[in-house]
Amino acid sequence: MPGHTGEKHVLITGDALLERGQAAYDKTRNGGVVKPMTAFCDTPTAVRVVTEALNAPEGQAALGYLDGYGVFVGARVTIEARVQPFRARFVPHPQSKRTITIDGVLLLVESIWEGEQNYKIHIHTGFPILAFSRGQPAWRDPLDRWH
Repeated sequence: MPGHTGEKHVLITGDALLERGQAAYDKTRNGGVVKPMTAFCDTPTAVRVVTEALNAPEGQAALGYLDGYGVFVGARVTIEARVQPFRARFVPHPQSKRTITIDGVLLLVESIWEGEQNYKIHIHTGFPILAFSRGQPAWRDPLDRWH
């Protein structure tokens, strides 16, 4: 799984995950909010979870939106889906890492142009989440509207 998702959310080492947690924690000194760092435990789990999210009702609705007439190339949607529980790595604090079972995932998916009249999607990233932004699975369109 190459690219951003593989590098930042699957293949990342435990020490690198702790470093990201520390960097996020350091931002609180400047008024930032700490979000717990998470990562998939392995590539097969990441592939299964991302596939389930795309096939979930929220994923299908978001993909339908990207397939719609008049949607601009590069349009990006956010999908927050509930999937079958899976093990994920979690850094609740910069000096602590754990493996937990969760059932939430966030995907950023965008439309791309490949060849003549050939729209496709690109999964920009995907990572485990501990809670849904809206309190339940949903998707957000490029105009920042949740559905």
